[in-house]
Amino acid sequence: MKVALNVDLNLKKLSINDEKWFSKLTYHVGISDLSFPLLYAYRNFLNIECMRLDEKTALLVQDDAYGKRCYTILGDVNESIIRELTALGINEFSYVIAAQLPIFNSIKGMKWDIKYDIDFSDYVYDLDKFLILSKKARKEYNYYKNHHQPKLVEINNNNWEDSYKVVKLWSKFHQKTHVFGDEVKAYGEIKKLIGHPKVKGSILYDQGVPVSVKVVEERGEMLVNHFMKTSISARGLAKFFYHNFHWQFQGKIKWVNLGEDMGLSGLRQFKQRMHPVFLLHKYTVKLIS
Repeated sequence: MKVALNVDLNLKKLSINDEKWFSKLTYHVGISDLSFPLLYAYRNFLNIECMRLDEKTALLVQDDAYGKRCYTILGDVNESIIRELTALGINEFSYVIAAQLPIFNSIKGMKWDIKYDIDFSDYVYDLDKFLILSKKARKEYNYYKNHHQPKLVEINNNNWEDSYKVVKLWSKFHQKTHVFGDEVKAYGEIKKLIGHPKVKGSILYDQGVPVSVKVVEERGEMLVNHFMKTSISARGLAKFFYHNFHWQFQGKIKWVNLGEDMGLSGLRQFKQRMHPVFLLHKYTVKLIS
């Protein structure tokens, strides 16, 4: 391991040049918060930094919504690395997945307080089942299709500004908060990843006007949602857009990760109504003795 005890961590801001090695370390982890496109988009607003500890491991550091510094071990989580990081004064780790908990619990002489946060656990769906529309949903889908002039177009460098307009219009109809403001700015950063083979996005046009946008990332068998915004309210629009967007991945993707609900009741009801197959649990692990 390249980190020496009693030496400041040599953290640096996450950059576009980190994408290859960073994505390799998180490829098997489907958690949306640990996806490079999303972290890169928010790197300036959440003070996201990282450092490679060795070829199999890295340390990710970021601020949460309250300004608290959060530490996450990426890649090979083992006792040696945990001991070295705690010796450097890091006694709490965020975005720990369930598979890593036994490693923390097996370290002799260390006792951990483990907290599960349902508000920030990801909803995951089976793509094939996700594409099956109920009778009511099909009716909504057909209504929008028959009463509008929808056209789904892949996002590229030529039409990206149209997608940005949707996000900015969406923000005007929502509560003006620091988080929403950053979300608009973060979407502006995602432009640098448009064209990446694993980053996909589409714009829904209605009579030539962009009304919805969605950007995702392919991670093995999982499609991870990053941005989904709609600038208008229209009957059946969401059903039409969701269905047609995800249809293009049939046969290539098994799971759809729509991210967390952040404890928002409306968002939780919406995601639960779509019948998730499972949740990707996230834990905070804090050293207590």
